[in-house]
Amino acid sequence: MKNNIALLTLFFVTFSLFNGCKKNDDECPICPSVVSIFPTSGNGRDTLTITGINFAESAADNIVKINGVLIEPEKIISGTSTEIKVIVPLNCGTGPVTVDFDSDLTNQGTPPVFQYINSYFVDVKTQLYQPYGIVYNSLNNKMYAIHKSQGAGGYNIVEISMTGDAAVIDSCPANQIMRDITLRGNDIYVRLSTTVAPLSDKILKISGSSKTALAPIFVNFTVNGIAIDGSGNVYVASFENKIYKIALDGSLSTFAGTGAAGTSDGPAASATFNSPYALAFDNQNNLYVTQTNANANFIRKITPAGIVSTLAGTAGPGGSTDGPGSSAQFNDPRGIVCDNNGNVYVAEYAGQRIRKIDSNGNVTTLAGSGFTTANGVTIGDDISAQEATFNRPYDMAIDGTGNIWITDLSNNLIRVITTE
Repeated sequence: MKNNIALLTLFFVTFSLFNGCKKNDDECPICPSVVSIFPTSGNGRDTLTITGINFAESAADNIVKINGVLIEPEKIISGTSTEIKVIVPLNCGTGPVTVDFDSDLTNQGTPPVFQYINSYFVDVKTQLYQPYGIVYNSLNNKMYAIHKSQGAGGYNIVEISMTGDAAVIDSCPANQIMRDITLRGNDIYVRLSTTVAPLSDKILKISGSSKTALAPIFVNFTVNGIAIDGSGNVYVASFENKIYKIALDGSLSTFAGTGAAGTSDGPAASATFNSPYALAFDNQNNLYVTQTNANANFIRKITPAGIVSTLAGTAGPGGSTDGPGSSAQFNDPRGIVCDNNGNVYVAEYAGQRIRKIDSNGNVTTLAGSGFTTANGVTIGDDISAQEATFNRPYDMAIDGTGNIWITDLSNNLIRVITTE
């Protein structure tokens, strides 16, 4: 009786195998079947071992796919009839692992699923002496950055292609400096400051060959970051512990902050700031502010209704602790940028890191080991974000494909974080 049951079981298993793998209308005589994979999760460039039955004896004869993405023959490392080793394709995504003999065959049975985990890598995009502010122009798919000329020269605005080609498109005299930059359409706005008495700051609008200084002149060298809202109003962070607004008619008003040093939240008119530095709007018109005081390294948020809250950071000396926003630490946060998914990214100038605040307020370290590279040293191309080192990351911008561009000030580099 037991022998009869065993024979019946074998018959049904064999019938199922043959019936599940077909080429045209004929039954496949030998059906490939993936039984297991190792590891079950990973990212591009990892080695994946696929175990099963009835694979082609020659590795190159197998058609291997992850999530429907074909693995190129040169990325099939080795293969036998029961085991294949492959390199996981970049950005293939999560999905089943299948092995076929040709495009007409389907993998037998229910294949295991490989869980693709995104990894971040840091590349060098171009060399640029002392780069400061950077912004992305979606209209022409180019970056615009400010950098200092070597020697006795002044500051330049540079246009950078996605491949890293850089060209100077404007400059300022040696007795003036440009640091921060933003865009509205193709119009460029920069913060322009004098370095000889009387010290002053102004916001300069550049439209093609035309240059216009916005009406307010700020004295005593107090202006930092600038940003523009969806209606075209310009916002300026000041060491006077205020956020100013320059309306379309040129009028100046205090948007947030009393002028007193502090970190109190609430309505913008009564909230306090302590050394606000950089500004960035998200796609909901919320304004984010980095605060760089030695004992108040906070990221603040101002809603369109004018309510100020502390998004992340704790009082006390700077640090780089990850965690929920209320317990996370920052070390001299400078540049800030928002993506379209509710994430906020911060360049940690003294902490040598790029931090990420997700839509739930959780803070993680996206890139940077915390170690500093020697001035002018290139750490290399295409290294993991966790191993990358920075030397005073100043500002950031996000391009049309979601890559994060960074001005690595003391390394004299424009670098980019890519997802794979």
